Amino acid sequence: KAIELDPNEPKSLTIYAVFLARTLGRFDEGIAMANRALQLDSLSVDIHSHVAAVFYSARQPDRAAEEANKIDELDRNSFFGHRYRGLAYLFKGQNEQAIAELQKTVDPQSGFGLDLLGCAYGVAGRKSEALKTLAELQALAGRKYIPPHSFAYIYAGLGDKERAFEWLEKGYTERDDTLTKLKTDPLFDSLRSDPRYPDLMRRVGFPQ
Repeated sequence: KAIELDPNEPKSLTIYAVFLARTLGRFDEGIAMANRALQLDSLSVDIHSHVAAVFYSARQPDRAAEEANKIDELDRNSFFGHRYRGLAYLFKGQNEQAIAELQKTVDPQSGFGLDLLGCAYGVAGRKSEALKTLAELQALAGRKYIPPHSFAYIYAGLGDKERAFEWLEKGYTERDDTLTKLKTDPLFDSLRSDPRYPDLMRRVGFPQ
């Protein structure tokens, strides 16, 4: 509706582009809309962040990293550049580079970024550090809400499918909105071959 009212509002275009790509897996449409938004506004960190999310979801890590670099050019203090460059590195198997980037996104007070960093530690085989991030999140969970997907990410990175599914089920019960990324999220690729994964997608509401 927002796009109908103003088809030249770039933020509306990128928000919808993220929905098309990340939630529905309609990558070509999402990318086309993201590119259109960039033509309208190439100087917004928010726009480039959304576009990076589109390309990451579409499994185009190099393009996601390009957007991350543009974010750095616009605002060196933004964590989005490190976040999407780190995710791009992780997707490409450049685990140590991913860890170096994702370390820069962590806020130990809020716990922001610990889940992605913990996942990267697990994928890289740095189990003790992954478990340390889990302990930090669990300690924070005693004082504030930590969404279940954060724990699922780390357990998926560690290759512990049972615990990952345990937390995904908790996320389903609590209506964790990150489960709307189940169709495309590369961080859950290690779980896709398990029959519990398509069953969870069905219950969340994805078409079969």
